[in-house]
Amino acid sequence: MNIYCTNEFKFEFDKLVRKKSYKNLEEALVKHFFATNLDIETLRLGINLIKNNERPFIRTRILGSSGYRCYHYLLIKENNVFLSYIHPKTGSRELSNTKKNKNKELLNNLIESIISKDLFLVEKKTNTSLSFNHFSKLSANKQKELNL
Repeated sequence: MNIYCTNEFKFEFDKLVRKKSYKNLEEALVKHFFATNLDIETLRLGINLIKNNERPFIRTRILGSSGYRCYHYLLIKENNVFLSYIHPKTGSRELSNTKKNKNKELLNNLIESIISKDLFLVEKKTNTSLSFNHFSKLSANKQKELNL
């Protein structure tokens, strides 16, 4: 399974991990998206914001009700996960939930990013850290292997 993220996701992620109160975010994402027993059905857990079962856009809880909300899009046949946005439920950058207009904007931006391949490949670096590599900076062989 390949995991990608948009510029907006990476921007929010970078802002959050710099704050002391959100130092657990990176490890939480590693545990959630890189678990050894991760499968499509696990990734479907959450609220499907567009009610499309073939290509769901999911809002899921990371670290429970007071943790984070992560918005991701699944392309099940291609076995790809696209992280679109993340926000905390507590602390200085707290956001209760996104509104319908924001959800629509996130999905539209994500689809544009997929079409233009303006995405980061997200990979597990260690059990507590991630690496982000822009698709355009990957080798031609790696790009072909990922089949985006």
